[in-house]
Amino acid sequence: MKSSYLLLAAVAALAIGGCSKVKDAAGGGGLPGGGLPSGKVDPNECKGYDSSDAGRKLKAFLTATQEVEKITSEASLTIKTGCVDMGKGLGMAEGDLGGETNDVCAKVISGIQANLKVGLKAGAKLKVVAEPAVCKADLDMQAKAAAECEGKADVGPGGSSASSQCRASGSIKVAAEVKCTPPKFTVEADAKLVVDKPKIDATIKALQVGMPKILEIKGKIEPIKVAVEQWVVSVKELKDAGAKATEAFKDQAICLTGQIAAAFDMVGHVQANVSVSVSVSASASGSVGG
Repeated sequence: MKSSYLLLAAVAALAIGGCSKVKDAAGGGGLPGGGLPSGKVDPNECKGYDSSDAGRKLKAFLTATQEVEKITSEASLTIKTGCVDMGKGLGMAEGDLGGETNDVCAKVISGIQANLKVGLKAGAKLKVVAEPAVCKADLDMQAKAAAECEGKADVGPGGSSASSQCRASGSIKVAAEVKCTPPKFTVEADAKLVVDKPKIDATIKALQVGMPKILEIKGKIEPIKVAVEQWVVSVKELKDAGAKATEAFKDQAICLTGQIAAAFDMVGHVQANVSVSVSVSASASGSVGG
């Protein structure tokens, strides 16, 4: 357990310093953080291509692509939900809690800062005890998944190495199934330092509801980040291979080319989800000593 009296700095860094540098790739129309709706890539769309070892490997990779979109979107959504929950606890208008994650968090932080400014004596701080989620990735699972994948196909579509796709699929599987202990977060105020009890009570309650969701991402984001990095390499390899990546699949070639293009189109959105999650969780952890 670590404690800090720097709640104001922690939350300010969290939503302003950490988030403001990253824009949601999909604006207000997609999932928070820029994720694409599920179904953009469908490993079952092209029929019969998985009858060969190379096809089964490619199908596993497209399935992993669906999963990586899901887990990165969920991470970004958790960040936004934490901010929205805090905003609701502060009594903010519904209209101020919609839009990009960065904008929502910035508005919520302004509300928290305003409450602390009028609710506490000058120079007073709230006391915070924070313990982020502790997550452990099953590296043995990753190695086993990659080995099984590579064992099925030494050479991938278009003659490219199967290794990067297999590593990416294994990493995504691990990231999706990572086990975490719940984060812990408590905050309190010295009654002698409070000048507006209703405002401080509301602020404390809001923080207790929202901050654990943000701290949850601290433990989860590292294996997700590793998986995304490997996935991006594999997607770009397939895209750069062009027609060679699908020529061996004959009747399914056109369909699979579309699936690879769709996966490549997801790169910016997935990376935006990760960037938001990394920035926010790192700022929160560093500022509150988690």
